[in-house]
Amino acid sequence: MFAIALHSHQPVGNFDHVFEDAYQKCYKPFLDILKEYPSLKTSLHYSGPLLDWLEEHHSDYIEALKTMAASGQVEIIGGAYYEPILPLLPRRDRIGQIKMQIEYTRKTFGQEPSGLWLAERVWEQSLVSDMSDAGVKYTLVDDSHFKFAGFRSESITGYCLTEDQGRTVKVFPMDEKLRYYIPFQNPEETIKYLASLATEGGHRVMVYADDGEKFGVWPQTYKHIYEDGWLRRFLDLLQDNSDWLETVTLSEALERTAPLGRIYMPDASYREMMAWALPPEAHEELEDLEKDLTAQGLDVRARFFVKGATWRNFQARYDEANEMYAKMLRVSEMVAAMPENSLARQEATKLLYQGQCNCPYWHGVFGGLYLPHLRNAIYERLIRAETLVKGSSLGSKSPSELSVEVTDHNMDGHDEVLIDTGPARLALKPAEGGHIFEYDLVSRDYNVMATLTRRREAYHRAVLTNHTKAASEAGTTSIHDAVRLRDPEIRQKIVYDWYKKESLIDHFFAADTELKGLSRCRYKELGDFVNMPYALGVDTKSGDAKITMKRDGALWLEDGRRPLLLEKTLAFAAGKAAIEVEYRLTNENDADLSLDFGVEFNLALLGGKAPDRYYLAGRKREKTGNLSTLVDIGAVDAFAAVDEWKQVEWWLEFSKDAALWAFPVETASMSEYGIELVYQCSTVIPHWRITVTPGSTWSVKVSFAPRER
Repeated sequence: MFAIALHSHQPVGNFDHVFEDAYQKCYKPFLDILKEYPSLKTSLHYSGPLLDWLEEHHSDYIEALKTMAASGQVEIIGGAYYEPILPLLPRRDRIGQIKMQIEYTRKTFGQEPSGLWLAERVWEQSLVSDMSDAGVKYTLVDDSHFKFAGFRSESITGYCLTEDQGRTVKVFPMDEKLRYYIPFQNPEETIKYLASLATEGGHRVMVYADDGEKFGVWPQTYKHIYEDGWLRRFLDLLQDNSDWLETVTLSEALERTAPLGRIYMPDASYREMMAWALPPEAHEELEDLEKDLTAQGLDVRARFFVKGATWRNFQARYDEANEMYAKMLRVSEMVAAMPENSLARQEATKLLYQGQCNCPYWHGVFGGLYLPHLRNAIYERLIRAETLVKGSSLGSKSPSELSVEVTDHNMDGHDEVLIDTGPARLALKPAEGGHIFEYDLVSRDYNVMATLTRRREAYHRAVLTNHTKAASEAGTTSIHDAVRLRDPEIRQKIVYDWYKKESLIDHFFAADTELKGLSRCRYKELGDFVNMPYALGVDTKSGDAKITMKRDGALWLEDGRRPLLLEKTLAFAAGKAAIEVEYRLTNENDADLSLDFGVEFNLALLGGKAPDRYYLAGRKREKTGNLSTLVDIGAVDAFAAVDEWKQVEWWLEFSKDAALWAFPVETASMSEYGIELVYQCSTVIPHWRITVTPGSTWSVKVSFAPRER
């Protein structure tokens, strides 16, 4: 028996034209051809974001699926509706999302789904009891999961039972070889492989399960699969060999075969994902080790004992992913505390679930976390859900009241400060430079500081060592097999930051610092303030809030270490979105200090070259270019980044005129189309050349405020 299962998904927040392109190149032509082969059975999974879009834009596709499901040709596989990584979620949300998709499938397709598509095949054993409690009978993982548990390849020809807390779920392994054969090799190769595994009794079950987007969306696959006829040849061969090769749905395979036995699998995902989850240095070491093992003929024996990290390691690799995760957990707790069965809770729950969509929480061969519009979509839903909670009868505070909470929000062992003024919500890191790492403008459901730091990635090695292909040279191959360059000049544009691209970062620059070097993070930092701990003080006695962060730090000058006391006091007012920051620099030496002091802000406005996003300099509002522009201004009293799309101007104003630098932050990051340059945010640094005499204090006030249009 041969079970084919395809998983189709588009993330929350993806562009409408991306959905439409995938529909025209993949979802529609695949189903149109499959309908011509009614004797061939398949199991299909569609994520909630894609189902929602199909219902709105192509309801006839939903009707076609309904007809095929009613005929028995197609089994609809369930899942967690908005395609979260299940181990990431609190148990109540795991079960809630699974039941949401079960209910949708029952209502829309008339089927009671018994299976669950496990997003990115991220497995932890504790999922079993949650799946069982939600009504799941079976799920699918890679055959590598089975091999990590000690199964040999020849014995993985069916499904196993697995258990947690006395509850059981059946688990199908996805055959890895089939994933690399289909649709990249000639169809005859797949038939030959299946024939080598067939038995007289016909009791074996082989499972091909993979992303539906392989069938037309991945590079060069539309021509290969549809125009060159690969899919018809493949389906013809399945039909022609039906005397010994029977296609079945996964539920039919369960009904007609017994389990191979019991299995307890380690925490795992597919092998590529586990490599991506490693830090880049370790990932490169793993690649080198695998090459050495291959050269020694040991790769087959060793490959399932040599593996990468678990999926949760992405939270350690990327602070930005961990901060979204922390926000999600906080909002989940708030939603769970709302009155049950209220309309506000139902809407907040849906928004929360959308904010759990997995794609921006990690990065591998697809953009994921590196796509700013996907990060924005997560924050947008979570902010809106939080607003619904705070606007419900749950809280006693009015929306304009101010709250300050000191807590270890991001689970790093240090306290953060969470401020809610009503119109704005912020998060500060006293233990790491006193940075602002989140600023939510509530009226726009927008975190303008959803930025991304430029980091080393393992795939950069291929770029820097020239082991790459131009996108046009790649041919029809798996996206795992070739590193393509969308921009031939990209190797000159790879930049790494040594600190996180957040806001309120305190710099002391060498006198010869220039914008070009600064934009590439090639400059000399004289102070020890950028990412070091600050002492925290909180004052809310007046009804407003003052947050003081102070550091007894030092400058490293030509004549040695020179102590310097830096204090920054952030003032917040109830009902106001603005932040007023006063800086005080005290010279604790017996000689003058000549300084170039700067304060870095990073703003994520989602479009570096977009004509509706640009800079204004000074209160006279002089345009200085779009957000991809390098800006070097000698003296200015104010500066703004304008976002006409969101209808907000983000203004910085200074009590003392500042010189100012601004530049785009772009990552050389991987997508399914190759390595490309992606705009992440804009860095804006007002700076002052000053001299502070012994024992004296220099001060400046900086205001950061949105002006809504």
